[in-house]
Amino acid sequence: MGPGAASGLRCASSGRSSMAMKPSHLMVFEPYAPVTSYVWPFSKKGLAYYKYRGLKWLRFTLARYNRWRSPEGVWRTQADADEIQGLYVRMNQAYARGDATALSQVLMPSMLKRMVPEMRQTLGMGAVSWKFHGAAQKPRTVHLVGAQIQESDGITTYLQAIVRVSIKQSMAIYGIAGPGRPASQVGKLLAGNPEEVTTISEYVVAQKVMGRHEPWKLCAKIAGPTWPPRDE
Repeated sequence: MGPGAASGLRCASSGRSSMAMKPSHLMVFEPYAPVTSYVWPFSKKGLAYYKYRGLKWLRFTLARYNRWRSPEGVWRTQADADEIQGLYVRMNQAYARGDATALSQVLMPSMLKRMVPEMRQTLGMGAVSWKFHGAAQKPRTVHLVGAQIQESDGITTYLQAIVRVSIKQSMAIYGIAGPGRPASQVGKLLAGNPEEVTTISEYVVAQKVMGRHEPWKLCAKIAGPTWPPRDE
């Protein structure tokens, strides 16, 4: 099996997706990823789009205001986006090592539960090498939304930030010893290319509880863009 031929594996170096975390909207209060091309406003579809975008902006502004009123203070636009990008990098590093404990430090439990089996399946194919080569662009917060949820000890306000991360990375998988595996495959490059640095851009969702001074944790990834709505 030559490089890039590992069955079922999403190679980071393929330029299509990151190594870890499949797109999922299940735990996202309000999925949003902006369109990347210009939308002509003077049409029925254009008017619908700018109305949709305006509502997102209003909710973003309201969430920033509520964050400002909370004990944590103002929304630190770039600092929080940088922190969330750091979680994304740590997630991929932990995934490559097979470190579920490290993953639990950067992922919400729901995302961790889904990712650990995927990670073990990937590592069953071979040893993974993943390297971060810096940011291709500054991370950018594209949406911010809050939600109040009734829990056993009262109402809890959650905050979710959707951040576009664009990083440079490389990834490779090497053969490992095991039952039924030929000795000639051990240490051989099976997928990816450790010398190929590619740029990956994705929308990741981070969550925290307002007022508790807790760190951000990743909870989902959005395929994007989210307009027009997927049910149209």
